[in-house]
Amino acid sequence: MILKVEFNRLEIAPNNGLTVTRLDPSNVMLLHERVEQPFINWTWVYYLEKKIDNERTRLIIRTRIESDNTSLGALIGTYVIMEPGAFIMERKMLKGFKARAETN
Repeated sequence: MILKVEFNRLEIAPNNGLTVTRLDPSNVMLLHERVEQPFINWTWVYYLEKKIDNERTRLIIRTRIESDNTSLGALIGTYVIMEPGAFIMERKMLKGFKARAETN
């Protein structure tokens, strides 16, 4: 999958993307999205921790989602749908990273 970056926007789906707020290709990429109605504040960070030893680099990914909706439905949606979905998506993404890194 090829992600399209236009200016400082990373499109992850048609008409849906994240703002690239910091990009250092050899170190860190910080993505951010803020929606006012309903309020959602989403941050996604990729960080490379270099030189764990002479041959390896560690990729650290952190995601944070903040919302003002504390209803039971929103909590169920977050912990029953969003969290497992994010885990599956990130696991698949990391396996893809690993496969590409091992072919080089």
